[in-house]
Amino acid sequence: FSVSWSRVLPSGRGAANPRGLAFYDRLTDRLLAAGIQPLVTLYHWDLPAALDDAGGWTNPDIAGWFAEYARVMVRALGDRVAMWTTLNEPWVVVDGGYVHGTLAPGHRNLDQAARAAHQLLRAHGAGMQAIRAEGGARAGLVVNLEPKYPASLAPEDLAASRRADAYFNRQFLDPVLLGSYPEELAAVYGRPIDVAPGDMELIRQPLDFLGVNYYTRIYVRSMPFFPLGAMPCYGELERALGPKLFRMLGGRRGGRALTDMGWEVVPEGLTRRPSGSSRSTQAELGYANTVPATIRPLALSASAWADKRWASWNARSQRISPAESSRATQTRKRPSRPVRAKPPSAVSISATQFSCGPPSSGLRGLELHSSCPEESSLKRCR
Repeated sequence: FSVSWSRVLPSGRGAANPRGLAFYDRLTDRLLAAGIQPLVTLYHWDLPAALDDAGGWTNPDIAGWFAEYARVMVRALGDRVAMWTTLNEPWVVVDGGYVHGTLAPGHRNLDQAARAAHQLLRAHGAGMQAIRAEGGARAGLVVNLEPKYPASLAPEDLAASRRADAYFNRQFLDPVLLGSYPEELAAVYGRPIDVAPGDMELIRQPLDFLGVNYYTRIYVRSMPFFPLGAMPCYGELERALGPKLFRMLGGRRGGRALTDMGWEVVPEGLTRRPSGSSRSTQAELGYANTVPATIRPLALSASAWADKRWASWNARSQRISPAESSRATQTRKRPSRPVRAKPPSAVSISATQFSCGPPSSGLRGLELHSSCPEESSLKRCR
């Protein structure tokens, strides 16, 4: 189970909340009584608001704050908990909270994202030290890993898949296991991540275990106007209908079932390494869409409509200067209350949301390649 930092330390540091600790004390005892061995995760994306006001994950002091929190929890539960996890999926904190602004704290700033990634790793290292200093038995880190396959053998798509792999997978694995950041991250963030003396030694604490959350694999196509210079690629029907309606109508991606989250079910992605070096591999792992024949005319009509929307968006995008693009990604203020976005209609899907353009758009890296399966000749990118 995951502990809420705010429930234990309402201000993020200082005096602990006795009622919060008592809750986790009872929970641990109930689990043990039921024959369940607790594995406790210290951070699962809920940062105390007081710490966010002090800079949150961009503040270098947060490593010390996290270590203090870890000590409080191990002192309270360490006599009954044998396994501790410092962070759960730190990539989600960076991508959702600082790149796309879809999760707390709702920022869209690549410079802040780079700093947050580094401070999350420093907090992990400081947390590992604190757990062991308090006698915690076993401790580790949990990451979500996602194989990245190039959408074609074009150099720009191969480079995009390497950037996506560095950003999604190796950004947290390499510092913890190798003591360095992947070189491709500099292209993602626009600069190398700042590393102070002693940081990598702190981050590279020996792990007792590494937790891997695996959900799916993703094909990647070059897309210059997006943060990574890359976009996930799906088939033309899914792009036109939108992932939710596509699933509701019984759509399948590459002949595979999709989860309710729209993730392709690919068990072998956990053990098979993407090579991007052979056309036969890409044909075997192709991502052509299929839907029941009765709704295909509707899908194709929606695709034509989306193409027009894309052309309009593409024309606007090409007029944006780098300086204007940078200003557009600056930090947004956190809303005082949740804001509900109006869902798109069944077919009227925003092209900026679900596509990265038809082959005729003229953008480099978006053309079709002969290495793609024949039935996906009308494919599009989400």
